[in-house]
Amino acid sequence: MEKEHLLAVIVKYIPATDTKGSRVKLTLPRYKKSKFISFDHSLNTSYQIAEAYLNANNISVKAEADLGEEHLLLVSWDYARKLTDLFNI
Repeated sequence: MEKEHLLAVIVKYIPATDTKGSRVKLTLPRYKKSKFISFDHSLNTSYQIAEAYLNANNISVKAEADLGEEHLLLVSWDYARKLTDLFNI
C-alpha cells in the first residue's frame, strides 16, 4: 500500500487578552511558521475554524487528530505551495 505524503497543521485556541479577542493559532511545523486567525463564534471549536479557513483558501483537510489542547490537521502535500503562500513563506 502506497502512503500519501501529508503536511501537518497544528491548531491551538488562544484565549482573549485585555487587548485582543480570542484567536486560533495555526502552525506549520515543517516550516516553523505560525499565523493567527480570528475566532469565528459561529463555529464550535478552534479546529473547525481552522478547517473552514483552509477550505475557504481551497485547501482540503484529509484527517484530524485531537492532541488535547491542540489539534492536528493533515493536508495533502499537493497543497504545500498554497500553504506556504498563505503563511507568507
